[in-house]
Amino acid sequence: AAAFADVISCSWGGAKSPDIEFALQDARRFGRKGRGAVVVCAAGNEARTRVDYPASDPNAIAVGASTDADVFAEYSNRGPQVCVVAPSSGGDRGLFTTDVSIPARGFNSGSGGMFVDDFGGTSAATPLVAGLCGLMLSLKPDMTVEDVRATLIASAKKIGPASAYKTNGHSNKFGYGRIDAAKAVTLVKTSKTKAKKPKP
Repeated sequence: AAAFADVISCSWGGAKSPDIEFALQDARRFGRKGRGAVVVCAAGNEARTRVDYPASDPNAIAVGASTDADVFAEYSNRGPQVCVVAPSSGGDRGLFTTDVSIPARGFNSGSGGMFVDDFGGTSAATPLVAGLCGLMLSLKPDMTVEDVRATLIASAKKIGPASAYKTNGHSNKFGYGRIDAAKAVTLVKTSKTKAKKPKP
């Protein structure tokens, strides 16, 4: 399946597995005709100083959570693998999911249905990053996984205290910052760099 997916969003974690490890390697190597399928994974919600697997895998983009107030969501796992954070629960406002599988359905005010008004955790932050990756690839399909990651990093907004970031711009809590879709799209549109050729 990785050979046919542009972006894979994983809002789950578990024990390290050779099967998952090989699948991530295959997605990186063979996905998108050699440019790599972008695999985005949730860092986990246990407030630990280590990132859950498979987000900790080098072939994944690990996503932590911030709140609607642009502060660190205290439940979010942290560590050197965190690439970026995205807004989720833990603040004043939460996230709504939508359901378009049945005509005339939309959002839910909390009374059942296939969609909710209280989605949260790094599982909710991850699909926001996956969606942004898909948006970037829709503008420039020749981007490699490395190009996508670099654009996420270059466009991220530094949130939280400046002291949280090392001299290389990374924070174990915030990664390189909170995603900024408008800036990421602008970077993709104005990028003059040639996309790398796919692997044979």
